[in-house]
Amino acid sequence: ITLHITQPLGEKWQVYGALSEYEYGSTETSGGVEGYEGTGAEYSYELQFVGNELFMPGDSHIFSLRYYDGQYVQRSRLGINSRLTLGRNWRIQPRLWLEYRDNSRDGSDQWSLQPSARVQYRWDGRYMLELEFGHDWSSRDIPDYGSEDSGGTYALISYRVDF
Repeated sequence: ITLHITQPLGEKWQVYGALSEYEYGSTETSGGVEGYEGTGAEYSYELQFVGNELFMPGDSHIFSLRYYDGQYVQRSRLGINSRLTLGRNWRIQPRLWLEYRDNSRDGSDQWSLQPSARVQYRWDGRYMLELEFGHDWSSRDIPDYGSEDSGGTYALISYRVDF
C-alpha cells in the first residue's frame, strides 16, 4: 500500500511525499532452494523537492531523501538527480546517491556512494543515442570480520528509433 502527495511550492518548486507499507510472505524450501520466513510489515518513507528551471531553461533537479525500515535492514538514502537541456538535441543527467544500511541479520553496516551521468543526443525527432556511465563505492563493516571495501564501474550505450 502506498500513499503519496504532491504539492506545488511556488512557480519553480514542488514537494512530493510517499509512505508505503510492504509485507513479504514466507516461502517453502523447494528444488534445493532454501525457503525463508515472511517479513511482517516493512515501511518506506520518501520526501522529494523538485525544482524546475532553476539555473537554465528546461532544467530539472530532484533532491531526494528515502528511508526504509524493514525487518532485516534499515536504509537511509540521500540523492540528487538533475536534467540539463543543452540546445535542442542534447540532455545531460548527472546523479549522485549516498546510502547508509544497517543490516540487523549479520550486524553489519554499510556506506555507499553512487555517482553517475547519462548523456542523450536526439536528432531528426525520431532517433536517440544514449550513453550512461557510473561508479559504486561501498564500505561495509562486519562484526568479528572487519571492513570490506568494494566498487565497480559501468558504462552503457543504447539507441532508440521512434516509429
